[in-house]
Amino acid sequence: MSLKRFEFDFDRMIRVKVNDYCEFPLELDMLPYTQEGLARREKAAKAKEEAAERGEEILEEAEPEPLKFPADYYQFKLKGVVVHTGTADSGHYYSFIRDHQDHETGERWYEFNDNIVRDFDLADLNSECFGGDESYTGQGGVQMRG
Repeated sequence: MSLKRFEFDFDRMIRVKVNDYCEFPLELDMLPYTQEGLARREKAAKAKEEAAERGEEILEEAEPEPLKFPADYYQFKLKGVVVHTGTADSGHYYSFIRDHQDHETGERWYEFNDNIVRDFDLADLNSECFGGDESYTGQGGVQMRG
């Protein structure tokens, strides 16, 4: 999945970079966004509505139908992030990639930036990837991260 982080400003008639703060999870349960998950939610809402019409209160949710696939089928883990630094007209892309094959810790993150590959501390993900701030370079320009 990718986010559109550039847009056209019709007031100024220029392309601009969107650097709004945008947080994303490391793990994501996609079941609520599948046809199966939406159908389950609609069925539960309908049951609640029908109970309310009868003047009943639902204290417990009915046992949902079994899932079509094992529960882990719907679970996703972030594998990587592509980062752009610069403006809408120029800049540089680099990546942070999770190596799930690390036998010692189970997973390890790396920064891939041109010919430099180095360990990446996941605690720095927020400051490196979520956008929302500007840092000023010594050349008088603005360097946007996000």
